[in-house]
Amino acid sequence: MSERARAQGRRRRARRERALLCALTLLCALTLLAPACATGARLGTVTGVLTNSVTGAPIIEARVVLRCDCLERPITRTTDIEGAYEVIEALPRGRYEIHSYAGESHVTKIVTLPRGASIRADFTLDPGRDMELLDEAKIHAPALG
Repeated sequence: MSERARAQGRRRRARRERALLCALTLLCALTLLAPACATGARLGTVTGVLTNSVTGAPIIEARVVLRCDCLERPITRTTDIEGAYEVIEALPRGRYEIHSYAGESHVTKIVTLPRGASIRADFTLDPGRDMELLDEAKIHAPALG
């Protein structure tokens, strides 16, 4: 066998090995991503609006903090110009404390987030007054079917 034929054989073998390596890499990536994609629909979200209890106006740039033992660390959001906030990350089920802070006011809602549920946690605060309240949030579980 000539040197040229051996070189062509090595190149073909190298191309097959690269193709096999690419296929295995893709398969591994899909295997790792599949569980995240499959469970994403079963994880929850939290949204809400903060309003001033005296004026009824939205509270802008208030802080909302979600805490749960099921999270690695608390999640913090700031309300927008309409007083709204949202945590659209896929939240695991668990018992959550949702804290809202505006001025001297602090209101906490404690809820249990079922699998796949969306929580609407609206807060009414008086930013000019020192107050601390415990309130309830509305839970919207997904339709079964």
